[in-house]
Amino acid sequence: MAVTPTDPDLTMNRNLTSRIVAVLAASVLSLSSPLVFAQPAPAPIPPALQAALNSGNAAQIQQVITTLSGGNPQLAAQLAGQVASAAQNLIGTNPAAAAAGASAATSIASQPAVIAAAPGAAAQIAAVSAAIANSPTVIQAAPQVVAAIAVSTSAIAAQPGVMTAAPVMAAQIAIATAAISNNAAVVAVAPQVTQQVGVNINVVTTNPVVIAAAPQVVQLVQQQIQGTSQNNQGQSSSNNNQQNNQNNNQNNNQNNNPGNPLNPADRSG
Repeated sequence: MAVTPTDPDLTMNRNLTSRIVAVLAASVLSLSSPLVFAQPAPAPIPPALQAALNSGNAAQIQQVITTLSGGNPQLAAQLAGQVASAAQNLIGTNPAAAAAGASAATSIASQPAVIAAAPGAAAQIAAVSAAIANSPTVIQAAPQVVAAIAVSTSAIAAQPGVMTAAPVMAAQIAIATAAISNNAAVVAVAPQVTQQVGVNINVVTTNPVVIAAAPQVVQLVQQQIQGTSQNNQGQSSSNNNQQNNQNNNQNNNQNNNPGNPLNPADRSG
């Protein structure tokens, strides 16, 4: 079902997003986390990789990264980071390709060898990819891909090495994927995403290192999850009431039907 501009859930998400931006801005200013890609002049993306990104084919992008890295997990992380950064520039012009780039970059970053060799880089890639996937334009263009990105990036954030190396990034990923997993358009095509992401988010938001590094972000994630849970319970209760009313109406119609043997008016003798 399409979400209209007057939808109260959309208004709540916008208000929450504003609070998230303020909190994250404060976190970035007050906290430092060593990130592999925090460089003033990153290396340009290789032409073959740029061509694969422009194609919008996630499998092709991933294959080019694998070929160029030659089995070196740190180089694979670097190339995946370049893809994620370049994909951000495609959100406005080619959101489907942006989603494909984020998906491919996340697939590389989720490899155990990459996480072990460069957990900070994996966190950076996941954070950028989750931000891309949380874009309304990208969600509209590729909701199923977005759902997969949310599951993969939240799983990266839940890795112990990632939470230790980049706890603020882990919290940022948690809040971005929480928003994605509760987006109506995403849930409509991937109803399992809420539960799958929720399991990973719970790991992140209960980790002592993450809580100490980004307590306000963790609190916002928990508030969002609780609010969604309450809304779902309310909808479930409403659906049950509607079903009960329908059943009662059916029973009343049967009892009032002259041809119904249970109708007292039809009983003889």
